[in-house]
Amino acid sequence: MNTKDEFGHDPNIQRTRKYFARMEAMDLELIKGSGISFFDPKLRQARDMRLRLFGRACTGAARKGIFLDEETGIMLFNICQDTAFKKCGFKVSSLIQTNNPELLSLVKEAL
Repeated sequence: MNTKDEFGHDPNIQRTRKYFARMEAMDLELIKGSGISFFDPKLRQARDMRLRLFGRACTGAARKGIFLDEETGIMLFNICQDTAFKKCGFKVSSLIQTNNPELLSLVKEAL
C-alpha cells in the first residue's frame, strides 16, 4: 500500500484541507461551548441536517451567481450549523454573528 501523500503539496488540496479543518473546529467549539453531550442522540441528526443545509445553500449560491470565498463560506457554514442545531432542539451560542441578508436568505431557502 502506498502511504505517500501525493496531493499534500498541491496548494488547492492544502486550501481545501484547511477549510474543512476550520469546519471541524467550529463543530467541536459549538458543541463544547453549548454544553452538548457527544452522546446525545440528537447530535447526529443536527450534524446531518447542517451538512444538507450547507450543500443546498452552496448550490443556491452557485445558481444565483454568488461567489463564496473561504470566509463567506465559513460564515454560511456557521449559519447552517446554528440553524440545524436549533431545529434539533439544542440551545447553542453562535460562534460568528452575521447579519448578511444574502447568506441568511440562502439558508432560509435551503430549509
